[in-house]
Amino acid sequence: MDKAENTSLVFSLWAAEQIEMRHWQEKLLPIGNNMVTYDLLLLVYYHTQNNSPLNIKNVFLGLPYSKNCIRNHLEALIKNDWIVEKRNNSDGRQRQLLASKKTLSSFEKYIEYIAPVIGVKHHIKNSEAHHSGGHSRAANIRAQKHINLTPASIKHHS
Repeated sequence: MDKAENTSLVFSLWAAEQIEMRHWQEKLLPIGNNMVTYDLLLLVYYHTQNNSPLNIKNVFLGLPYSKNCIRNHLEALIKNDWIVEKRNNSDGRQRQLLASKKTLSSFEKYIEYIAPVIGVKHHIKNSEAHHSGGHSRAANIRAQKHINLTPASIKHHS
């Protein structure tokens, strides 16, 4: 097999994995073909898992979409129980966004599928053996892969 055939084969395998990952995303998450909804869910999920407060202002600043677009998708996700909006106890004007139980469960199922595809199956088993109690599978994956998922890190590049 020459280099061009090898490259074509590698790309074909990668494309097949991407299609399968998209299938699982569409099956488990309310995104359809909409990256705004996916980015919102991913951002809120990440901050919920890391116990780092995420307010609406940070969402508007961190995602490369218009405020109206984000607001519309965010309202739908809140209405359909994918995201929970919690008022700040000390300042009722501030609202924190948290992943709902439904979102956490869906991402855990998605992570179980995607981990072997992106090559972290070994890390999951190792981290489960070394971490006991309180740590979620997603937290273990992040710890092993050093995933950086701040609003600025998920901006789309044009």
